[in-house]
Amino acid sequence: MTENKRYKIRYALVALLGAILALAMTFTSCTSGSNNVSVEDAAKVAVSEIGEFTSVDLEGNAVSQDIFSQADVTMINFWGTYCPPCIKEMPDIQKISEDYAGKAQVIGIPIDVDFDKKDSAEYKKALEILGDAGAKFTNIKPTGALKELADSMQFVPSTIFVDSEGQVIGDAVVGANLEEYKARLDEQIGK
Repeated sequence: MTENKRYKIRYALVALLGAILALAMTFTSCTSGSNNVSVEDAAKVAVSEIGEFTSVDLEGNAVSQDIFSQADVTMINFWGTYCPPCIKEMPDIQKISEDYAGKAQVIGIPIDVDFDKKDSAEYKKALEILGDAGAKFTNIKPTGALKELADSMQFVPSTIFVDSEGQVIGDAVVGANLEEYKARLDEQIGK
């Protein structure tokens, strides 16, 4: 085999590995911004406490920080209607919501939905995604510190955990990682 042929084969292998790596990232998370940031940096949570807020869910029901007092720990999943990994994990997140009911709860925050425009394509798409997945957990409009967090998310899905008082527990889980969600919940509720 000639040196030129070996070079072409190596170049093709490097290009293939790069494509596989890019594809793998696509299957676990979607970018929600154009900033270049590492996944480790994206996992750093911008706030340590959610604090007081008033909001609404997708059905128009009022929601406040009091929602956190309904469980020992709340898993907050930031997702996008444009994100295949977000959509793919939705039925599994519903199962987590059911499996941990009574000790933990799940809240979704669709970051690309304008809750004031119920006729928008994104709003309708969010309802469709949740309906198709059988997802019954609460999805709310981000306000206050939740808005600050949603705006700072570089990748979706990104998931944080808060205690019953709205204190953020640890860093975010970036990308679809059901086993990590369960491990974090188990650690917090002592299962």
